[in-house]
Amino acid sequence: MDQDWTRIVKDFHGLASEVVNRIRKYGVIKAKACDKRTLDHWLEEGAQPQTASPVASFLRLALQQGIDTAPYQTFTPIYDFSPGLTYELQAESGPPPLEWLSDYQSLPRPRLTRYCGVEADCPVGIASSPIVNDDRWTSTMLGLGFGISTLKTRRARPKKAYDPPLIGFVVGAPDLSRYDASNPPTIELSLKREDGAMPIPDMVNSIGVPSEAPGVWEEIYERVKQHPLGGTVGLSILGDGENKAEVLKAFDELAARARSLRPPFLECNVSCPNLEKRPSDIFRDPSFMLDVCRTVKQVMAGSSTALVLKLPWLEEADLRKLIPKVASHINGVALKNTVRVRPVRRDRDGDLQPAFPGIGREFGGLSGPSTRNLTKRGVRSLVRIKEEGRYDFHVMAIGGICETTDVVELLNLGADAVQACTAPMFDPLLAWKVRFHLAHVKHNIRNATSEEQILLPRDHRELRCYVNLQSALRVIRSRSGAYKVPDSAVTKKWNEWMQQPATHLPHAEGLRNQTRRERSVDEWIRILMPQRP
Repeated sequence: MDQDWTRIVKDFHGLASEVVNRIRKYGVIKAKACDKRTLDHWLEEGAQPQTASPVASFLRLALQQGIDTAPYQTFTPIYDFSPGLTYELQAESGPPPLEWLSDYQSLPRPRLTRYCGVEADCPVGIASSPIVNDDRWTSTMLGLGFGISTLKTRRARPKKAYDPPLIGFVVGAPDLSRYDASNPPTIELSLKREDGAMPIPDMVNSIGVPSEAPGVWEEIYERVKQHPLGGTVGLSILGDGENKAEVLKAFDELAARARSLRPPFLECNVSCPNLEKRPSDIFRDPSFMLDVCRTVKQVMAGSSTALVLKLPWLEEADLRKLIPKVASHINGVALKNTVRVRPVRRDRDGDLQPAFPGIGREFGGLSGPSTRNLTKRGVRSLVRIKEEGRYDFHVMAIGGICETTDVVELLNLGADAVQACTAPMFDPLLAWKVRFHLAHVKHNIRNATSEEQILLPRDHRELRCYVNLQSALRVIRSRSGAYKVPDSAVTKKWNEWMQQPATHLPHAEGLRNQTRRERSVDEWIRILMPQRP
Protein backbone atom coordinates (compact mmCIF):
# COMPACT_ATOMS: atom_id res chain seq x y z
CA MET A 1 0.00 0.00 0.00
CA ASP A 2 1.36 3.46 -0.93
CA GLN A 3 2.03 5.69 2.06
CA ASP A 4 1.30 2.87 4.49
CA TRP A 5 -0.62 4.36 7.42
CA THR A 6 -0.40 1.16 9.47
CA ARG A 7 3.15 2.14 10.46
CA ILE A 8 1.60 4.96 12.50
CA VAL A 9 -1.89 3.75 13.47
CA LYS A 10 -2.53 0.24 14.79
CA ASP A 11 -6.24 0.51 15.63
CA PHE A 12 -8.17 2.58 13.12
CA HIS A 13 -11.47 1.05 14.19
CA GLY A 14 -10.93 2.17 17.78
CA LEU A 15 -9.85 5.64 16.69
CA ALA A 16 -12.85 6.08 14.38
CA SER A 17 -15.26 4.78 17.02
CA GLU A 18 -14.02 7.22 19.65
CA VAL A 19 -14.27 10.14 17.22
CA VAL A 20 -17.84 9.15 16.35
CA ASN A 21 -18.72 8.80 20.03
CA ARG A 22 -17.48 12.35 20.58
CA ILE A 23 -18.95 14.22 17.58
CA ARG A 24 -21.44 11.70 16.18
CA LYS A 25 -21.61 10.56 12.59
CA TYR A 26 -22.96 13.91 11.48
CA GLY A 27 -19.84 15.67 12.76
CA VAL A 28 -17.56 13.31 10.85
CA ILE A 29 -19.54 13.74 7.63
CA LYS A 30 -19.73 17.53 8.08
CA ALA A 31 -15.96 17.61 8.45
CA LYS A 32 -15.77 15.84 5.07
CA ALA A 33 -13.76 12.96 6.46
CA CYS A 34 -15.97 10.52 4.56
CA ASP A 35 -19.57 9.90 3.53
CA LYS A 36 -22.14 8.03 5.66
CA ARG A 37 -21.93 4.77 3.76
CA THR A 38 -18.14 4.64 4.03
CA LEU A 39 -18.28 5.59 7.71
CA ASP A 40 -20.76 2.82 8.49
CA HIS A 41 -18.44 0.36 6.76
CA TRP A 42 -15.39 1.55 8.71
CA LEU A 43 -17.23 1.22 12.00
CA GLU A 44 -17.60 -2.49 11.34
CA GLU A 45 -15.01 -4.53 13.22
CA GLY A 46 -12.00 -5.23 11.02
CA ALA A 47 -12.87 -2.77 8.25
CA GLN A 48 -10.06 -0.43 7.22
CA PRO A 49 -9.46 2.36 4.70
CA GLN A 50 -7.53 1.41 1.62
CA THR A 51 -5.78 4.78 1.43
CA ALA A 52 -4.00 6.87 4.02
CA SER A 53 -5.79 10.22 3.68
CA PRO A 54 -8.90 9.27 5.72
CA VAL A 55 -6.68 8.09 8.56
CA ALA A 56 -5.04 11.52 8.70
CA SER A 57 -8.51 13.09 8.76
CA PHE A 58 -9.58 11.00 11.74
CA LEU A 59 -6.35 11.75 13.57
CA ARG A 60 -7.00 15.42 12.98
CA LEU A 61 -10.61 15.17 14.19
CA ALA A 62 -9.50 13.30 17.30
CA LEU A 63 -6.92 15.95 18.22
CA GLN A 64 -9.39 18.73 17.52
CA GLN A 65 -11.70 17.16 20.07
CA GLY A 66 -8.99 16.64 22.67
CA ILE A 67 -8.94 12.86 22.23
CA ASP A 68 -5.71 11.12 23.21
CA THR A 69 -4.52 9.31 20.07
CA ALA A 70 -1.69 7.43 21.83
CA PRO A 71 -3.74 4.23 22.47
CA TYR A 72 -4.25 3.88 18.71
CA GLN A 73 -0.66 4.54 17.63
CA THR A 74 2.08 1.99 16.96
CA PHE A 75 5.05 4.21 17.99
CA THR A 76 7.01 2.31 15.36
CA PRO A 77 10.18 4.31 14.64
CA ILE A 78 10.34 6.19 11.37
CA TYR A 79 14.14 5.93 11.61
CA ASP A 80 15.81 2.59 10.94
CA PHE A 81 17.66 1.37 14.05
CA SER A 82 18.93 -1.87 12.52
CA PRO A 83 22.14 -2.64 14.45
CA GLY A 84 24.13 -3.61 11.36
CA LEU A 85 23.19 -0.58 9.27
CA THR A 86 25.84 2.06 8.69
CA TYR A 87 25.02 5.72 9.16
CA GLU A 88 25.85 6.46 5.54
CA LEU A 89 23.44 3.79 4.20
CA GLN A 90 20.69 5.04 6.49
CA ALA A 91 21.24 8.61 5.30
CA GLU A 92 21.14 7.44 1.69
CA SER A 93 17.81 5.64 2.13
CA GLY A 94 16.05 8.80 3.36
CA PRO A 95 12.80 9.16 5.31
CA PRO A 96 9.68 7.01 4.92
CA PRO A 97 6.77 8.42 2.88
CA LEU A 98 4.71 10.49 5.33
CA GLU A 99 3.17 12.94 2.88
CA TRP A 100 -0.28 11.68 3.81
CA LEU A 101 0.18 13.40 7.17
CA SER A 102 1.41 16.68 5.76
CA ASP A 103 0.48 17.50 2.19
CA TYR A 104 -3.24 17.89 1.93
CA GLN A 105 -4.45 19.76 5.02
CA SER A 106 -3.38 22.74 7.05
CA LEU A 107 -2.62 22.66 10.76
CA PRO A 108 -3.64 25.10 13.48
CA ARG A 109 -1.25 27.94 14.16
CA PRO A 110 -1.90 28.55 17.81
CA ARG A 111 1.23 30.25 19.10
CA LEU A 112 3.83 32.44 17.45
CA THR A 113 7.26 31.31 18.65
CA ARG A 114 10.16 33.74 18.45
CA TYR A 115 13.74 32.57 18.83
CA CYS A 116 16.86 34.49 17.82
CA GLY A 117 15.04 36.47 15.18
CA VAL A 118 13.17 33.46 13.77
CA GLU A 119 9.40 33.14 13.92
CA ALA A 120 7.42 29.90 13.69
CA ASP A 121 3.85 28.89 14.41
CA CYS A 122 4.74 25.85 16.51
CA PRO A 123 6.89 25.97 19.68
CA VAL A 124 8.50 22.56 19.16
CA GLY A 125 11.06 21.90 16.43
CA ILE A 126 13.70 19.26 15.73
CA ALA A 127 17.12 19.37 17.38
CA SER A 128 20.28 18.73 15.38
CA SER A 129 20.09 14.97 14.77
CA PRO A 130 19.85 12.29 12.06
CA ILE A 131 16.20 13.18 11.32
CA VAL A 132 17.32 16.60 10.10
CA ASN A 133 20.43 15.27 8.40
CA ASP A 134 19.61 16.49 4.90
CA ASP A 135 16.97 18.31 2.85
CA ARG A 136 14.77 15.21 2.48
CA TRP A 137 14.56 14.49 6.21
CA THR A 138 14.25 18.17 7.08
CA SER A 139 11.43 18.68 4.57
CA THR A 140 9.62 15.67 6.04
CA MET A 141 9.82 17.04 9.59
CA LEU A 142 8.77 20.54 8.55
CA GLY A 143 5.86 18.98 6.67
CA LEU A 144 4.78 17.25 9.88
CA GLY A 145 4.31 20.66 11.48
CA PHE A 146 7.51 21.05 13.50
CA GLY A 147 8.83 24.54 14.10
CA ILE A 148 12.30 26.03 14.55
CA SER A 149 14.83 23.29 13.81
CA THR A 150 18.58 22.86 13.43
CA LEU A 151 20.30 20.95 10.64
CA LYS A 152 22.57 18.17 11.90
CA THR A 153 26.00 19.32 13.06
CA ARG A 154 28.73 19.63 10.43
CA ARG A 155 32.54 19.85 10.58
CA ALA A 156 35.29 21.67 8.70
CA ARG A 157 36.60 18.35 7.35
CA PRO A 158 34.79 15.21 6.18
CA LYS A 159 34.43 12.45 8.74
CA LYS A 160 32.75 9.07 8.54
CA ALA A 161 30.51 7.79 11.29
CA TYR A 162 31.66 5.05 13.63
CA ASP A 163 31.11 1.46 12.56
CA PRO A 164 27.80 -0.19 13.58
CA PRO A 165 26.21 -0.59 15.98
CA LEU A 166 25.50 3.10 16.47
CA ILE A 167 22.47 3.16 18.77
CA GLY A 168 21.26 0.94 21.61
CA PHE A 169 18.09 0.82 23.69
CA VAL A 170 18.42 1.29 27.44
CA VAL A 171 17.55 -1.74 29.58
CA GLY A 172 15.51 -0.47 32.51
CA ALA A 173 14.95 3.15 33.52
CA PRO A 174 18.17 4.95 34.47
CA ASP A 175 18.12 7.17 37.55
CA LEU A 176 19.79 10.51 36.82
CA SER A 177 18.72 12.27 40.00
CA ARG A 178 22.35 12.31 41.19
CA TYR A 179 23.97 12.59 37.80
CA ASP A 180 27.64 13.57 37.90
CA ALA A 181 29.09 14.53 34.54
CA SER A 182 32.63 13.96 35.84
CA ASN A 183 31.75 10.34 36.62
CA PRO A 184 29.08 9.30 34.10
CA PRO A 185 26.90 6.34 35.07
CA THR A 186 27.16 2.94 33.42
CA ILE A 187 24.06 2.21 31.35
CA GLU A 188 23.15 -1.25 30.08
CA LEU A 189 21.91 -1.42 26.49
CA SER A 190 20.26 -3.86 24.15
CA LEU A 191 20.39 -3.62 20.39
CA LYS A 192 16.75 -4.62 20.27
CA ARG A 193 13.89 -2.62 21.70
CA GLU A 194 12.35 -4.48 24.62
CA ASP A 195 8.79 -5.81 24.25
CA GLY A 196 6.38 -3.65 26.22
CA ALA A 197 8.82 -0.74 26.33
CA MET A 198 7.57 2.80 26.77
CA PRO A 199 6.31 4.44 23.57
CA ILE A 200 9.29 6.81 23.63
CA PRO A 201 12.31 4.78 24.81
CA ASP A 202 15.61 5.81 26.32
CA MET A 203 18.51 5.32 23.90
CA VAL A 204 22.26 5.82 23.78
CA ASN A 205 24.03 6.76 20.56
CA SER A 206 27.67 6.54 19.58
CA ILE A 207 27.64 7.90 16.04
CA GLY A 208 30.68 10.15 16.18
CA VAL A 209 29.28 13.37 14.62
CA PRO A 210 29.90 12.40 10.99
CA SER A 211 30.12 15.08 8.34
CA GLU A 212 30.43 15.38 4.59
CA ALA A 213 33.02 17.70 3.10
CA PRO A 214 32.02 21.36 3.46
CA GLY A 215 31.08 21.76 -0.20
CA VAL A 216 28.61 18.87 0.09
CA TRP A 217 26.86 19.96 3.27
CA GLU A 218 26.73 23.53 2.00
CA GLU A 219 24.73 22.30 -0.99
CA ILE A 220 22.45 20.34 1.36
CA TYR A 221 21.73 23.45 3.39
CA GLU A 222 21.06 25.48 0.26
CA ARG A 223 18.41 22.94 -0.70
CA VAL A 224 16.91 23.12 2.81
CA LYS A 225 16.55 26.88 2.42
CA GLN A 226 14.48 26.37 -0.72
CA HIS A 227 11.72 24.73 1.33
CA PRO A 228 8.84 27.17 2.07
CA LEU A 229 9.72 26.87 5.76
CA GLY A 230 13.47 26.63 5.25
CA GLY A 231 13.92 30.01 6.88
CA THR A 232 13.16 28.42 10.26
CA VAL A 233 16.10 25.98 10.02
CA GLY A 234 19.46 26.95 11.52
CA LEU A 235 22.90 25.48 10.93
CA SER A 236 25.01 23.65 13.53
CA ILE A 237 28.81 23.54 13.44
CA LEU A 238 31.45 21.74 15.49
CA GLY A 239 35.04 22.92 15.69
CA ASP A 240 37.35 20.04 16.50
CA GLY A 241 41.07 19.48 16.70
CA GLU A 242 43.95 18.13 18.75
CA ASN A 243 44.24 21.31 20.81
CA LYS A 244 42.37 24.51 21.53
CA ALA A 245 44.16 26.46 18.82
CA GLU A 246 42.98 23.96 16.20
CA VAL A 247 39.44 24.01 17.61
CA LEU A 248 39.36 27.79 17.41
CA LYS A 249 40.70 27.74 13.86
CA ALA A 250 38.03 25.22 12.84
CA PHE A 251 35.24 27.38 14.28
CA ASP A 252 36.67 30.38 12.42
CA GLU A 253 36.67 28.49 9.11
CA LEU A 254 33.18 27.06 9.68
CA ALA A 255 31.75 30.46 10.59
CA ALA A 256 33.16 31.91 7.35
CA ARG A 257 31.46 29.18 5.34
CA ALA A 258 28.22 29.62 7.28
CA ARG A 259 28.20 33.35 6.68
CA SER A 260 27.86 32.85 2.93
CA LEU A 261 24.88 30.50 3.53
CA ARG A 262 23.02 33.15 5.59
CA PRO A 263 21.30 30.84 8.08
CA PRO A 264 18.85 32.50 10.51
CA PHE A 265 21.02 31.26 13.37
CA LEU A 266 24.35 29.49 13.70
CA GLU A 267 24.62 26.92 16.50
CA CYS A 268 28.12 26.39 17.85
CA ASN A 269 28.04 22.85 19.21
CA VAL A 270 30.59 22.55 22.02
CA SER A 271 28.82 19.74 23.84
CA CYS A 272 29.00 16.36 22.10
CA PRO A 273 29.40 13.70 24.82
CA ASN A 274 31.24 11.09 22.77
CA LEU A 275 33.90 12.97 20.83
CA GLU A 276 36.96 10.87 20.17
CA LYS A 277 39.47 13.69 20.53
CA ARG A 278 40.49 16.01 23.32
CA PRO A 279 39.82 18.69 24.31
CA SER A 280 36.19 17.57 24.04
CA ASP A 281 35.11 19.34 27.26
CA ILE A 282 35.94 22.85 26.08
CA PHE A 283 32.66 24.05 27.57
CA ARG A 284 34.28 23.73 31.01
CA ASP A 285 36.68 26.54 30.20
CA PRO A 286 34.73 29.84 30.30
CA SER A 287 37.67 31.84 28.96
CA PHE A 288 38.04 29.56 25.95
CA MET A 289 34.28 29.64 25.38
CA LEU A 290 34.58 33.41 25.26
CA ASP A 291 37.30 33.05 22.63
CA VAL A 292 35.04 30.79 20.55
CA CYS A 293 32.09 33.17 20.76
CA ARG A 294 34.24 36.21 19.96
CA THR A 295 35.81 34.46 16.98
CA VAL A 296 32.50 33.39 15.47
CA LYS A 297 30.81 36.69 16.21
CA GLN A 298 33.64 38.60 14.55
CA VAL A 299 33.33 36.49 11.41
CA MET A 300 29.54 36.96 11.36
CA ALA A 301 29.70 40.70 12.03
CA GLY A 302 27.37 42.66 9.78
CA SER A 303 25.20 39.65 8.94
CA SER A 304 21.70 38.95 10.25
CA THR A 305 22.67 35.49 11.53
CA ALA A 306 22.18 34.99 15.28
CA LEU A 307 24.80 33.14 17.34
CA VAL A 308 23.63 30.21 19.50
CA LEU A 309 25.78 28.28 21.95
CA LYS A 310 24.77 24.63 22.36
CA LEU A 311 25.69 23.28 25.79
CA PRO A 312 25.57 19.91 27.52
CA TRP A 313 24.02 19.37 30.93
CA LEU A 314 25.77 21.67 33.41
CA GLU A 315 25.12 22.26 37.09
CA GLU A 316 23.97 25.77 37.97
CA ALA A 317 27.35 26.57 39.54
CA ASP A 318 29.05 25.83 36.21
CA LEU A 319 26.48 27.86 34.29
CA ARG A 320 27.12 30.79 36.61
CA LYS A 321 30.79 30.69 35.67
CA LEU A 322 30.13 30.39 31.94
CA ILE A 323 27.09 32.54 31.10
CA PRO A 324 28.36 35.92 32.38
CA LYS A 325 31.48 35.41 30.26
CA VAL A 326 29.67 34.83 26.97
CA ALA A 327 26.24 36.46 27.42
CA SER A 328 27.09 39.69 25.60
CA HIS A 329 28.40 37.77 22.58
CA ILE A 330 25.53 35.34 21.96
CA ASN A 331 21.88 35.56 20.96
CA GLY A 332 20.77 32.18 22.25
CA VAL A 333 21.62 29.14 24.34
CA ALA A 334 20.49 25.65 23.32
CA LEU A 335 20.32 23.46 26.42
CA LYS A 336 21.03 20.59 26.29
CA ASN A 337 22.74 17.93 24.18
CA THR A 338 22.49 14.24 24.97
CA VAL A 339 23.79 13.17 28.38
CA ARG A 340 27.20 11.55 28.65
CA VAL A 341 27.07 7.95 29.94
CA ARG A 342 29.16 4.76 29.79
CA PRO A 343 27.23 2.25 27.64
CA VAL A 344 27.65 -1.51 28.14
CA ARG A 345 26.03 -4.69 26.81
CA ARG A 346 25.88 -8.25 28.06
CA ASP A 347 27.80 -10.82 26.08
CA ARG A 348 26.78 -14.45 25.58
CA ASP A 349 28.14 -15.34 29.01
CA GLY A 350 26.14 -12.60 30.70
CA ASP A 351 29.15 -10.41 31.37
CA LEU A 352 29.03 -6.67 30.74
CA GLN A 353 31.22 -5.40 27.92
CA PRO A 354 31.52 -2.01 26.16
CA ALA A 355 28.41 -1.58 24.04
CA PHE A 356 30.18 0.06 21.13
CA PRO A 357 33.49 -1.56 20.17
CA GLY A 358 36.29 0.60 18.93
CA ILE A 359 38.74 3.25 20.06
CA GLY A 360 37.26 6.43 21.51
CA ARG A 361 33.79 4.98 22.21
CA GLU A 362 33.92 4.70 25.97
CA PHE A 363 31.14 7.27 26.23
CA GLY A 364 27.82 7.67 24.47
CA GLY A 365 24.97 10.17 24.47
CA LEU A 366 21.82 9.24 26.41
CA SER A 367 18.52 10.63 25.13
CA GLY A 368 14.88 9.97 25.93
CA PRO A 369 12.44 10.49 28.80
CA SER A 370 14.95 9.78 31.57
CA THR A 371 16.75 13.03 30.69
CA ARG A 372 13.62 15.17 31.07
CA ASN A 373 14.24 16.25 34.65
CA LEU A 374 17.81 17.29 33.88
CA THR A 375 16.46 19.51 31.11
CA LYS A 376 13.94 21.12 33.45
CA ARG A 377 16.60 21.71 36.10
CA GLY A 378 18.93 23.20 33.52
CA VAL A 379 16.29 25.52 32.07
CA ARG A 380 15.31 26.74 35.54
CA SER A 381 18.94 27.52 36.31
CA LEU A 382 19.58 29.18 32.96
CA VAL A 383 16.45 31.35 33.15
CA ARG A 384 17.28 32.35 36.71
CA ILE A 385 20.80 33.41 35.68
CA LYS A 386 19.41 35.24 32.66
CA GLU A 387 16.92 37.20 34.76
CA GLU A 388 19.41 38.03 37.50
CA GLY A 389 21.95 39.28 34.96
CA ARG A 390 19.31 40.96 32.78
CA TYR A 391 20.77 39.22 29.74
CA ASP A 392 18.73 39.19 26.55
CA PHE A 393 19.68 35.86 24.95
CA HIS A 394 16.95 33.36 24.06
CA VAL A 395 16.65 29.87 25.53
CA MET A 396 16.06 26.70 23.50
CA ALA A 397 15.14 23.72 25.70
CA ILE A 398 16.19 20.27 24.45
CA GLY A 399 16.07 16.81 25.98
CA GLY A 400 13.52 14.31 27.24
CA ILE A 401 10.51 15.83 25.48
CA CYS A 402 7.98 13.06 24.88
CA GLU A 403 4.56 14.70 24.70
CA THR A 404 2.66 17.98 24.78
CA THR A 405 2.91 18.23 28.56
CA ASP A 406 6.72 18.37 28.36
CA VAL A 407 6.72 21.09 25.70
CA VAL A 408 4.30 23.33 27.59
CA GLU A 409 6.03 22.78 30.93
CA LEU A 410 9.36 23.95 29.48
CA LEU A 411 7.69 27.02 27.97
CA ASN A 412 6.19 27.78 31.36
CA LEU A 413 9.66 27.50 32.91
CA GLY A 414 10.83 30.30 30.62
CA ALA A 415 12.15 28.57 27.49
CA ASP A 416 11.48 30.57 24.33
CA ALA A 417 11.24 27.43 22.18
CA VAL A 418 11.67 23.68 22.45
CA GLN A 419 13.38 21.08 20.28
CA ALA A 420 12.98 17.31 20.32
CA CYS A 421 14.83 14.46 18.68
CA THR A 422 14.04 11.03 20.12
CA ALA A 423 10.27 11.51 20.42
CA PRO A 424 9.65 12.51 16.76
CA MET A 425 11.47 9.35 15.68
CA PHE A 426 8.70 7.32 17.35
CA ASP A 427 5.80 9.78 17.32
CA PRO A 428 5.71 11.87 14.13
CA LEU A 429 2.40 13.31 15.41
CA LEU A 430 4.10 15.22 18.24
CA ALA A 431 3.90 18.62 16.54
CA TRP A 432 0.25 17.98 15.62
CA LYS A 433 -0.53 17.21 19.24
CA VAL A 434 1.19 20.36 20.50
CA ARG A 435 -0.55 22.53 17.92
CA PHE A 436 -4.03 21.17 18.58
CA HIS A 437 -3.54 21.36 22.35
CA LEU A 438 -2.47 24.99 22.26
CA ALA A 439 -5.23 25.82 19.79
CA HIS A 440 -7.67 25.23 22.65
CA VAL A 441 -5.96 27.97 24.67
CA LYS A 442 -7.79 31.16 23.80
CA HIS A 443 -5.76 34.26 23.02
CA ASN A 444 -7.67 36.80 25.07
CA ILE A 445 -5.79 36.26 28.34
CA ARG A 446 -2.78 34.27 27.14
CA ASN A 447 -1.33 37.51 25.76
CA ALA A 448 -2.13 39.43 28.92
CA THR A 449 -0.27 42.68 29.44
CA SER A 450 0.56 41.99 33.08
CA GLU A 451 4.21 41.75 34.06
CA GLU A 452 3.89 38.06 34.88
CA GLN A 453 3.45 35.69 31.94
CA ILE A 454 0.37 33.53 32.16
CA LEU A 455 1.16 29.83 32.51
CA LEU A 456 -0.16 27.61 29.73
CA PRO A 457 -2.27 24.55 30.63
CA ARG A 458 -0.14 21.45 30.24
CA ASP A 459 -2.67 18.62 29.97
CA HIS A 460 -6.36 17.92 29.40
CA ARG A 461 -7.27 18.41 33.05
CA GLU A 462 -5.65 21.82 33.26
CA LEU A 463 -7.17 22.67 29.90
CA ARG A 464 -10.67 21.89 31.23
CA CYS A 465 -10.03 24.19 34.18
CA TYR A 466 -8.80 26.87 31.79
CA VAL A 467 -11.97 26.53 29.71
CA ASN A 468 -13.98 26.97 32.93
CA LEU A 469 -12.03 30.17 33.59
CA GLN A 470 -12.90 31.42 30.11
CA SER A 471 -16.57 30.64 30.67
CA ALA A 472 -16.48 32.46 34.02
CA LEU A 473 -15.09 35.59 32.36
CA ARG A 474 -17.93 35.55 29.82
CA VAL A 475 -20.51 35.13 32.58
CA ILE A 476 -19.00 37.99 34.60
CA ARG A 477 -19.13 40.28 31.59
CA SER A 478 -22.76 39.38 30.83
CA ARG A 479 -23.76 40.05 34.44
CA SER A 480 -21.75 43.19 34.97
CA GLY A 481 -22.18 45.01 31.71
CA ALA A 482 -19.09 47.03 30.94
CA TYR A 483 -17.05 45.58 33.80
CA LYS A 484 -13.99 43.62 32.66
CA VAL A 485 -11.73 41.67 34.96
CA PRO A 486 -8.20 43.14 34.61
CA ASP A 487 -5.77 40.92 32.71
CA SER A 488 -3.32 41.17 35.60
CA ALA A 489 -5.92 39.81 38.05
CA VAL A 490 -6.80 36.91 35.73
CA THR A 491 -3.13 36.04 35.25
CA LYS A 492 -2.46 36.19 38.99
CA LYS A 493 -5.37 33.96 39.98
CA TRP A 494 -4.74 31.43 37.22
CA ASN A 495 -1.02 31.18 37.96
CA GLU A 496 -1.76 30.75 41.66
CA TRP A 497 -3.94 27.76 40.83
CA MET A 498 -1.34 26.31 38.45
CA GLN A 499 1.37 26.62 41.09
CA GLN A 500 -0.58 25.02 43.91
CA PRO A 501 1.16 21.90 45.24
CA ALA A 502 -0.20 18.82 43.54
CA THR A 503 -1.15 15.65 45.36
CA HIS A 504 1.07 12.74 44.31
CA LEU A 505 -0.69 9.54 43.44
CA PRO A 506 0.76 6.17 44.50
CA HIS A 507 3.96 5.30 42.61
CA ALA A 508 3.79 8.75 41.00
CA GLU A 509 6.63 10.36 39.13
CA GLY A 510 6.31 13.77 37.57
CA LEU A 511 3.34 15.79 36.38
CA ARG A 512 1.57 12.89 34.66
CA ASN A 513 0.75 11.24 37.99
CA GLN A 514 -0.15 14.32 39.99
CA THR A 515 -3.57 15.70 40.65
CA ARG A 516 -4.99 19.04 41.73
CA ARG A 517 -8.63 19.82 42.39
CA GLU A 518 -10.21 21.50 39.39
CA ARG A 519 -12.20 24.72 39.69
CA SER A 520 -15.69 24.98 38.30
CA VAL A 521 -17.11 27.98 36.45
CA ASP A 522 -18.95 29.11 39.61
CA GLU A 523 -15.75 28.90 41.67
CA TRP A 524 -13.87 31.05 39.19
CA ILE A 525 -16.72 33.59 39.22
CA ARG A 526 -16.53 33.87 43.01
CA ILE A 527 -12.76 34.31 42.86
CA LEU A 528 -12.73 36.92 40.08
CA MET A 529 -15.82 39.01 40.86
CA PRO A 530 -15.17 42.11 43.01
CA GLN A 531 -16.41 41.69 46.56
CA ARG A 532 -19.59 43.62 47.23
CA PRO A 533 -19.81 45.57 50.50
